[in-house]
Amino acid sequence: MWGDELPSLREDIARIARAVGEYEAVVMMARPEQVAAAQRAVGSQVEVIPLEVDDPGRPSRGRSG
Repeated sequence: MWGDELPSLREDIARIARAVGEYEAVVMMARPEQVAAAQRAVGSQVEVIPLEVDDPGRPSRGRSG
């Protein structure tokens, strides 16, 4: 979905989280296999918790209507 822009997008999100984390609590979610990398990116003032997510490109399996 993000293609070549993904690394830059991740850096921007980490930068925002660190900036906000200077003034208030920040909790971010990441896929379990990406928690360590996300935590390194945002630093110790931001909490990163694992969260399983569905692929947004797949249709929902829930009932509609």
